[in-house]
Amino acid sequence: MLRECIDSLLAVQLADNEREVLVVDDGSDAPATRALLAELGPAVRVLTKAHEGVSLARNAGLAQARGEYVGFVDADDMLLPDRYDTCLACLRRHGPDVLAFVHDEKKSEKAFVQGEKKNEKSPAFREDVYETGAQYMLRNNVHGACWNYIVRTDVARLVDFPARVRYTEDERWTSLMLLRAGRTVSTAFPAYYYRLHTASATGNVSPEMNVQRMADALSTIVYLDAICATLKDTENDAFRRRVSQLTMDFIVNVWRWTHSFRTLRRQIGVLRERRLFPLPIKKYSRLYAVFSVLTRILFPF
Repeated sequence: MLRECIDSLLAVQLADNEREVLVVDDGSDAPATRALLAELGPAVRVLTKAHEGVSLARNAGLAQARGEYVGFVDADDMLLPDRYDTCLACLRRHGPDVLAFVHDEKKSEKAFVQGEKKNEKSPAFREDVYETGAQYMLRNNVHGACWNYIVRTDVARLVDFPARVRYTEDERWTSLMLLRAGRTVSTAFPAYYYRLHTASATGNVSPEMNVQRMADALSTIVYLDAICATLKDTENDAFRRRVSQLTMDFIVNVWRWTHSFRTLRRQIGVLRERRLFPLPIKKYSRLYAVFSVLTRILFPF
């Protein structure tokens, strides 16, 4: 998977002086991984560090990045080069602080490795331009993963990934990064392959990991909610929307992770104590509008 990931980065149509591939080896102990990294050559820079987790690995890579823009790719995922090239053309056209795109997790892995099928209809490319990242957050359902964005490096460095958060670290970084961003371009074009497998951090569904997921997700919601109190106008409205949608996701995920009505009621009680429940009735999306009303009926005051 790591080899396929790096091959996809090198397949993107960039000149040698435009491309920098920086691999952060977060204390791996697999001989095959070390052998692969040793043979990559000058096209790839390898930063080796003690194992401290994904957040500090990303911070270390971001600190070493030398390009005008930076993007993140997890080692078990890959870019879709042809589609990523289209996103880069959009980046050159607008020169924004942030370009947001989406990911694909449904198509076959074989098709991605071998390239798009000739008779496959390519997705339509659409671009929406916002003067600030806050405007983008206010009007869209934001993708939480950091790898859904290409970010101007000096903007990306304004926010660190949180060191002691195992899950939802992306949600904190993405929300705060967009809060600080200027011109933001959004497209629903899928240019990233998110590989679903049981060995990944999100694929681990053990009870212990589910407890950690719930704790980290709730902590992130509380953390972002506290920031709302420091914001005004569009920024406040945008962050309120983000917090509300993350709270909706949290409620859904508690049930999905535990299938326990007792646990769900307990977590909603915690949200209520934090004044995060009931959810405000807003038309953020059709799903959110229905969910905010339905949960008030199922879990009354």
